[in-house]
Amino acid sequence: MKANTLPAEFTTRGSDHPPSLRDVVNAHAYDDAWVPDMLAGRTMAEVGQDKYDGDLPEPAQIVAAACAAARTVDDAAATVHCRFGAVDVRESLLQLIIARSFLAHDIAMALGSRACPLPEELARPMYEITAPEAERWRSYGVFRTPLPFPDGHVSWRDQFLLMAGRDPHPFL
Repeated sequence: MKANTLPAEFTTRGSDHPPSLRDVVNAHAYDDAWVPDMLAGRTMAEVGQDKYDGDLPEPAQIVAAACAAARTVDDAAATVHCRFGAVDVRESLLQLIIARSFLAHDIAMALGSRACPLPEELARPMYEITAPEAERWRSYGVFRTPLPFPDGHVSWRDQFLLMAGRDPHPFL
C-alpha cells in the first residue's frame, strides 16, 4: 500500500482505484458541510446542488460548523432533507455519528494502528442505541454481518464494532 493510499475497501462508488486518505476525509467533509443547511430545514435543491463542490474549507472548520448547528437542534423529530430522502434529525445525526465512528476505526486499522480511536464513552451509547435496531442498520448497508463475541469481558467498543460486523482487533 502506497503512503496515504487506503485499501480497496475504501473505494467509493464510481471509482476504480483505492482512494488516498485525503480523498476519504474530503468525501466525509463534503457530507458534513451540508449539516448546517439540512438542520436549518433547507433542501439540497434550495441551497444549490453544487454549493459544496470543489475546494472546501479545512475539515476541522466544517466539523466545527456542523457541531455548532447540531447544538442548536431543539426538535430531534424535525425532518431534514438528505440526498437519500427525508428523515428525522435524530436519524440523520445518528447516521453521521455511526459513519464517523466506523471511519475513525477503519482508517486507524488500515494505517496499522493497534489502538481503536473509538472511546468507551461513545461506544457504549452507540451500542445501546443501535443494538435493538441492528437488523435495520444492516438492511441499509451500514452494518455488516455481525462477528461473534469472544468469551469473557467484551468492552463496549468491541461489542459495538462486532455487532456492526467490524473486527475491533484485526491484527490480533
